[in-house]
Amino acid sequence: MAGQTSDVTVYDLLQEMEATLEEKRRTGDPRLIKDHRLRRPSWLDDDDALSACFVREDQERLATSGVLVWAHIVQANTLLFKWGLGDHPANVVYSTAFDGDVARAAEVSQQLYSLKGGDEDYEDPQMTAIQDSLTTEHGREFNWLVPDEIALGQQILMTTIMIHRRLLPKRRLRGGFFPLLVLPEETVATVILSKRYWPKTLVNYWTS
Repeated sequence: MAGQTSDVTVYDLLQEMEATLEEKRRTGDPRLIKDHRLRRPSWLDDDDALSACFVREDQERLATSGVLVWAHIVQANTLLFKWGLGDHPANVVYSTAFDGDVARAAEVSQQLYSLKGGDEDYEDPQMTAIQDSLTTEHGREFNWLVPDEIALGQQILMTTIMIHRRLLPKRRLRGGFFPLLVLPEETVATVILSKRYWPKTLVNYWTS
């Protein structure tokens, strides 16, 4: 699905999910918050920076007023691509620039991943910081601006998220991109939009 599947574009899919969200928010559907209220995994220590993503109030704000964007995997715990019960972290990029162009999201993700394990010295310290973070086993970063060398004038953010299996079709990673609720100016927390609110076309793409 590089921008289009059958006669439905990824922009159409995003618009459909936004309309569903708006209706749930307008009517105050309590299930919307319940679906996106997530427990911290038992393995996640209090001093792990990712713990900041489990503030209950922030999770509720994401459900009730978060901005819906396409996110794309940069790297993820390999266990997430297999059947299992555990939730694990991943690094993703997201941007409103991807609204109708997930091929661009995949391109940016690939360029960032190619930095992993390298030892090149960059003039832009943010490139070096991203390289170090992707290479570090427990690297965490939240809402970092992707350097213009890769972003090319677009505002693209890279962040660490928790992949919650119950939010995904088949409870595992299959596609490289998915809808993500974000509020980067208010919280480091993010949450994948629950599969309950995905259009059938998107679910079928993930499960095919």
